[in-house]
Amino acid sequence: MDQQALERAVGELTQPSGLLHGVHGDKRLPPVLLRLLALLIMLPLLTIFADVVSIIGGMWVAQTYAHISADTFLASARQTVGFEDVVKGLIKTLVFAAIIAMVGAYQGLKTRGGAAGVGESTTGSVVLSIILIFISNFVLSLILFGGG
Repeated sequence: MDQQALERAVGELTQPSGLLHGVHGDKRLPPVLLRLLALLIMLPLLTIFADVVSIIGGMWVAQTYAHISADTFLASARQTVGFEDVVKGLIKTLVFAAIIAMVGAYQGLKTRGGAAGVGESTTGSVVLSIILIFISNFVLSLILFGGG
């Protein structure tokens, strides 16, 4: 994408009509709500995918280096990690999704100054989201998993 096209795209997104009606002009749901719903659906799915991949990777390492059979590994994993732990982790993921969506929407809606403003807002969104996720993870871990 050339510089001129990038500036035109950024300009369209920073115009009030572009922000309120979305890139495709869908006026049934506000874009902020669409992004929130998308994250509330996709982040838990991504978490489940990552959990499955990590279990498969752990099983491969256990088989390759420790000579532990897949059946033994999976039995141990089932015994160690309960279904309620997985559900609690997905609850945390929903909170993280809401934080990311709301921070991104807030930073995006207050963006001014063209491409440079978009860059600053993006950096601000990432930093604020990481801080809020770190804090909420601590609080949710205490609430869901107990402090002791």
